[in-house]
Amino acid sequence: MVPAKKGCILFIASLASKISIGNSHAYKTSKHDVAGLTKSLAVELGEHGIRVNCISPHRIFTPMFQKTVGLFDKKKGEEMIAVSAVLKETLLEPEDFANVALYLVSDEAKYVSGVNLPIDGGYSLSNPSWKMGLSILSEQS
Repeated sequence: MVPAKKGCILFIASLASKISIGNSHAYKTSKHDVAGLTKSLAVELGEHGIRVNCISPHRIFTPMFQKTVGLFDKKKGEEMIAVSAVLKETLLEPEDFANVALYLVSDEAKYVSGVNLPIDGGYSLSNPSWKMGLSILSEQS
C-alpha cells in the first residue's frame, strides 16, 4: 500500500472497548487496543494516502453470540438485545454491519480516516447500567 500511495485498512473492534459492562477484562482491553491502533496508524500511514478505520458493532444475534450466552432461540435472543437498545423498533443485522464496512473501504469514504465507528443505534451514548438498575427496581416493586 505504501508504494501505491493508497489503500484502506479496516479493523473490527467491539462496543465493549467503549463501555465497562460485561465481557472479560482481556477481551475489553484487546478491543480497546485495536481502537487505539486505528488512530495511531491513521496518523502514521496517512502521509502515504492510506486510510485506517475501525468498526465497533453492538450485539448481533449470530452463532458466536448464541454460544456465548447459551441461548439458541433467535426470537428470544433478539428480544434480549432489543431490551437494552436505545434505537427501538430495529435490530442490527449482519448485512447492516457489512454495509458500513463496504462504505468505509469505498471511495465514497475517501476522506474518512482514524475513526472508530460504533454501529450501535446510539447505545454507547447512554448509560446502560441506569436502564438495568431501573428494570431491577421495577421488578422488586
